[in-house]
Amino acid sequence: MATQMQRPRLRLTQAHVKLMLDASLITSHDYELIDGDLIAKMPQNQPHSAANDNGYDTLTTLFGRGFVQHSAPIYINDSTSPEPDLAVLKQHRRTYTDNPSASECSLVVEVSDSTLSYDRTTKAALYAHAGVPEYWIVNLNARTLIVHRAPTDEGYGELRTLAETDSVTPLGHSPSVAVADMLP
Repeated sequence: MATQMQRPRLRLTQAHVKLMLDASLITSHDYELIDGDLIAKMPQNQPHSAANDNGYDTLTTLFGRGFVQHSAPIYINDSTSPEPDLAVLKQHRRTYTDNPSASECSLVVEVSDSTLSYDRTTKAALYAHAGVPEYWIVNLNARTLIVHRAPTDEGYGELRTLAETDSVTPLGHSPSVAVADMLP
């Protein structure tokens, strides 16, 4: 019986992705680079877009204009650059000459409906390993907010699911955010 030959995997880097963007082979909003793979992003439906807008408005009110990044890449390493729906930056966006690193984010938010499993596993592990202190998933299907805190190399040590009627205070910041304000 013949054994199957293991095919080599071409692991992409951010430099490869930049070359593809410059050559118009891909557009920046169609893919995100995760562990050397280009992952196609899901198209946003109306509830997803509304939750993105609501979250952006809510977090901008709380953290200030210029401190919230909307659907843009953050740098984790040369082969990983996810594009969370929202990222709260530790410094004003104008201070960055390139994509901010994960260590420069105090909070990352993914709005989720069809990608919930991926956001709860792959994305959570990615953000925890990169040391993002707080990661929220706006679960559109259940109308809840899943709050991850206490990152370790193995994942987040603290996990809470909040109902639409609850509120949460972001780490090191006040006042609290109503979960309903993050939902469409």
